[in-house]
Amino acid sequence: MLRVSPHVVDGFEQAAVDAWAVDTAQFMARTYRDYLVAMNIRAVDLLPLVHAVQQWAARYECTVDRDVRQLCCVAMSLGHQFWEDPRFAHYVNVSLRDRGLPRTHAVKTLVGHATEWLTQLWKDDGLAEFGERLSALVVGGYPLNSQTLEYVLPGHAAMFTPDDEARLLDWLRPRLPETGYAHQRMSYICLALPLGMSWWADPQYRHVAHHVASHTDPQALVNGILPMFRALP
Repeated sequence: MLRVSPHVVDGFEQAAVDAWAVDTAQFMARTYRDYLVAMNIRAVDLLPLVHAVQQWAARYECTVDRDVRQLCCVAMSLGHQFWEDPRFAHYVNVSLRDRGLPRTHAVKTLVGHATEWLTQLWKDDGLAEFGERLSALVVGGYPLNSQTLEYVLPGHAAMFTPDDEARLLDWLRPRLPETGYAHQRMSYICLALPLGMSWWADPQYRHVAHHVASHTDPQALVNGILPMFRALP
């Protein structure tokens, strides 16, 4: 008699999960096509992000395909592990972590907060312009302080008090990749403001991270990352 073992069932389930992740990554690649072309990223590169979001969402019993895909889009916008970013802790607390909310409503709440955040962050601004300002700071050898942070991303500074930003930097600094170069440290920190607090491990920014980590010359670093930002729509 033919029997279906638990291992076979597990294999079918994993295959379904993998197929869903591939389909979702392709969906995101179509949705953010121009952005990913500028970053030189393919759909397959997004699979780690999709899997991470899916696993995180499952912890909060959020498993409906459409809901998880929306969370993947949030991760594309706020950073691949936005739920670990202290700036977004409140958003997560009042949405997915509120077990009293229906899951679809919780996702809708989180998407609304993310949209509001991005609207304020990029008011009269954009990533291409941010890239130009960051490049000027890196090549100019400017020190990292509240003035340079306000200059590089005014929309971020407008949402936080100086004390808030100081606490954020205190949280971020010990988590940065190791480097003995001030211009690399400046880049890691400034890029964390729009891309997420662990952007260097985010698959959508792997080419940006490569240039920041590998160029000990400030101009070479800028020559590596600036064309990508200039190509953004």
